[in-house]
Amino acid sequence: MSKAKITLDMREKLEASRVMHPCFSQIEAVLDHLVELSPTISTGYIVTIFGEYGLGKSTLFRDLEKRYPEHDAATARGESKQIPIFVIDAVESITNRKVVDAMCRKAGVTTTSSNNLDYLKNKAITLLRECGTLLFGIDEAHEFLNNSNRVGVKSVVSFVRSLADAIKIPVVLMGPHDYKDFVYSSGDLNRRVKEEYTLRQMGAPIDAQTEFYWTAVGMLEKLQEITGRRLDPSIDLLSFTQRLFLVTEGRIGCVFDFLAQYIVDQAKLGTARDLISLDDMQNTMKRYRPPFPLVSPAKDAWTKLSQKEIDALMDEYEFMDDEE
Repeated sequence: MSKAKITLDMREKLEASRVMHPCFSQIEAVLDHLVELSPTISTGYIVTIFGEYGLGKSTLFRDLEKRYPEHDAATARGESKQIPIFVIDAVESITNRKVVDAMCRKAGVTTTSSNNLDYLKNKAITLLRECGTLLFGIDEAHEFLNNSNRVGVKSVVSFVRSLADAIKIPVVLMGPHDYKDFVYSSGDLNRRVKEEYTLRQMGAPIDAQTEFYWTAVGMLEKLQEITGRRLDPSIDLLSFTQRLFLVTEGRIGCVFDFLAQYIVDQAKLGTARDLISLDDMQNTMKRYRPPFPLVSPAKDAWTKLSQKEIDALMDEYEFMDDEE
């Protein structure tokens, strides 16, 4: 049997078939329900989704857009671009105008030069109606917090609240936990929050029955299906997932990034083999920059830590689930 050779396109295949956070399917169903509910909503309706970086929040939006894709359709105003799921990514120091400009670019219409709040509200409302939008989402919504001008933050709160009242479709705000302070600091905004959901972090894989263990093993199985390479049988699988946990802080998005880096490295090397070795993982760590490692330097997870030290760390990080 010929040995497996890795190519760069395998990274895209891994991303398309990635294993998601255990809470993912539940919140995915919530978003689908909101789309179905949309035509019946008669008041401002805001839904918040909180979770730390690397847990798959943005992927929820991307997958929802794929299930309800953009298309052209005949409307009363002629042929029009229809965007059932209208999602924008908040940017640093977000302002109302930046929100509306992002919406204009997505809809393929001219951006505005006005900073007038009423004009911007009307522009956004008109866009969403003309695009036949069923759900409006703002990803990375915590960037509202980074607007150093408190008057500016208050203005954005007013904008989001007014938008929810006017368009009468679900408005989904997605961000990390510190974004709760923004949402619930304004009575006018939080009264419109009808539902709140949390993507929690996974605790340490102290044994083979834990969520992170099975999620990481699922990713390794996908990697094997796509690349034809399997983990060297001499490597203890539980110990492997524990070391992976220390590199990624249990964030499944970071697990994907790490395995994707392995694919990129192996594609460049052009090697053909059947097994994934610990040396491969150590070499991947030379190029992968983990954003949330639990050990420093993160390469120690693969090179220096004994199993006894790993076990002690697993006990320390066993209960990492986020408090709701």
